Amino acid sequence: MTSKNSFHDILKEDRKRRLWSLALSIIANFFALPVFAALCISIYDQRMIEELTNIADAREAFLYTVTGGGNIPVLLVAGALALINGLNGMVYLHSREKTDLYYGLPVKRGVIFNAAYLNGILSFAIPYVIMMAVAAVFGYARSYFLLPSIPVMLFGMLYVLVMYIAMYTLVVFAAVICGNTVVSIFMSALIMFYLPLWYLATTGYSMTFFTNYYNKDNGFWRFLSPAMAYIWFCMEKMSNHMVAPNKNFVPMAVSAMVVMAVSAVIVYLLSFLLIRKRPAEAATKAIAFRWMKPVIKILLMIIGTMLFALIMAQVSSGKRFGWIIFGYVAGIVLIQAVCEIVFEFDFKACVKHPVSFIIGAALTAGVMSVFMFDLCGYDSYIPAENEVKSAAVCCYNIDTGVEYIDRDSGYYLSTDDYRLENMYLTDNIGDVITLARDGVEFSKRVHGDRLAYINRGGNGSPEAEEYENKIYASFVIAFRLKNGYTVYRNYYIDLSQDEQMQALGKIIETKEYKEGVYDVLNIGTEDMTQMFITSGMGYSALKLDEEEKEKFLDFYRMDLMDQDFDSMKNEIPCCMIVATDTEKRQWMYEGHESKFYIWPSYKRCMKLLEEKDAKVGVDTSMITMLSVNKYTDDEWFEADFSDRDRIDELMSICVPDSFYYFDNALHVGRDEEIVGLNVNLSCDDNDIASYIDTYVFTTDDIPDYVMANMKKMH
Repeated sequence: MTSKNSFHDILKEDRKRRLWSLALSIIANFFALPVFAALCISIYDQRMIEELTNIADAREAFLYTVTGGGNIPVLLVAGALALINGLNGMVYLHSREKTDLYYGLPVKRGVIFNAAYLNGILSFAIPYVIMMAVAAVFGYARSYFLLPSIPVMLFGMLYVLVMYIAMYTLVVFAAVICGNTVVSIFMSALIMFYLPLWYLATTGYSMTFFTNYYNKDNGFWRFLSPAMAYIWFCMEKMSNHMVAPNKNFVPMAVSAMVVMAVSAVIVYLLSFLLIRKRPAEAATKAIAFRWMKPVIKILLMIIGTMLFALIMAQVSSGKRFGWIIFGYVAGIVLIQAVCEIVFEFDFKACVKHPVSFIIGAALTAGVMSVFMFDLCGYDSYIPAENEVKSAAVCCYNIDTGVEYIDRDSGYYLSTDDYRLENMYLTDNIGDVITLARDGVEFSKRVHGDRLAYINRGGNGSPEAEEYENKIYASFVIAFRLKNGYTVYRNYYIDLSQDEQMQALGKIIETKEYKEGVYDVLNIGTEDMTQMFITSGMGYSALKLDEEEKEKFLDFYRMDLMDQDFDSMKNEIPCCMIVATDTEKRQWMYEGHESKFYIWPSYKRCMKLLEEKDAKVGVDTSMITMLSVNKYTDDEWFEADFSDRDRIDELMSICVPDSFYYFDNALHVGRDEEIVGLNVNLSCDDNDIASYIDTYVFTTDDIPDYVMANMKKMH
């Protein structure tokens, strides 16, 4: 029988056994927090003296990188101590003498285990909390840490402790199921990173073998391991220090904490149950439970072989199917041999247990085949129209000039992320499915012979005749299903076909599409402290008062909503207006910019610009030289024109390439040789010369003297 004080007695005795790890924890946390804080303070002091920073930025840096949870030294310390404390606490399980001694005590196994488990947490948590308080005092004494920052510090501390406990618990679990300390170290790494490796492998196979795959980073990877969640937290904290905080950071961090806390509880309970079933003779053996050996081997065989075969395919220059087969065979054989040798501590055991080998080989082949031959129908899947709640469409070759900026951080947002998140098409689901259906048909035509597709590397390269008389554009489509799931696909769609072009036109003309593409519809006059206008050759100030700015925004919204698909296909923007929210703009790209492209059909905006005598078009009299360039794979040709009449004639059929390629996917049927010509302008005005775009011809009917004057350049 055990006494009431047995747990406390065991706890105390276990603490004496691990004094060295407690001392290591104190020293490591001392250097990771007070010493690191003092070092940062000295750096901030010097930067303040040199006027390279200010007190507000220094306080923010101290909070994010020292006391707020984003402390990289603490990350390293927590990871190392989770491994050391986990193994040190359970080391008695790996020695037959200690196992016999501990199990011979009149104390239940669970009590001994709980005492060792709790001490492993306390040996990190107590020094960490104390040293964090010392670091905060250091910062407070130098005015780099303020009392209102305490909640942020406490949140960071809670996150660190939860991640430590989760990592530590996984190490404890590895020590429980193993009977050898060295094997436990490798098992800890396997358990910690198995799911991230699985995510990496499935993503790699999807990108390689699925034609219509779209890799949407939803942050799922950070929930796959406490180590990944902790690394994400530190990286996000560092990013928050350099730019404005991510508005979704706290919800994501709380979600990660909840997932890891629940996982830690589940793994602890599983460890507690296994410790009661663990045979005493398991000490010194590689794996404590015989039934676990084939499970571990099969799991290793699947992930290891998949990654090895994928690496072989990626590094090969051709005949990838053969290299995949080689990687598969070599992977399963090597993992079979290594696992059996480690499990039995005997080289002769490499051929043992053929049944689990056959099962692992079959499961691995099955999983790889799902991706290689698309057995799940990923590429061909299209949801039924009545299953879709809303959809979003993003084409990289339409509305290419629209840029998206996070106005809190100042960082650019990716085109697809913004449009897929902000576009909600509800009345044109059928048109979206029409586009998706053409994309599916393309993948079937091009990759009908799946083995040939894999052999050339799964790179989506169709035969040359597939492109003849066809115009393909890449579309990312998001289907938000009524069941709450969102399906993403990346399709290649032939816009030379009337059905697809008509479906696209109906989508583009909708209010929902335009609101999801043009973020300038959401700005106000406060984002327009200064305005500039350009037609590709220099920038001119556009001076509007508050009332005129309001009028311009109203006119632009109305003109944009009234623009039909035909005008987008047949017209090219005639000018661009840039608005910045920086009041004292010192250079062209300072501040957050909003770009308004103006088409000739924007009658309201054009009239307002005319009333303000705004400069629309290029003053050709300022051009001193016009050069037409033609580039081939290894040659360069150029024709120069300084004659005023020819400059005027050529400029009448030229536009800035950024204007022309704004809707590049809609310019079908052009002569590729003419489209490939670049027109460069020279100007004596240095202020204008710095902001001259490259121009392109808008028509294939160019004067004969252009090509006749081409000279090969060296």
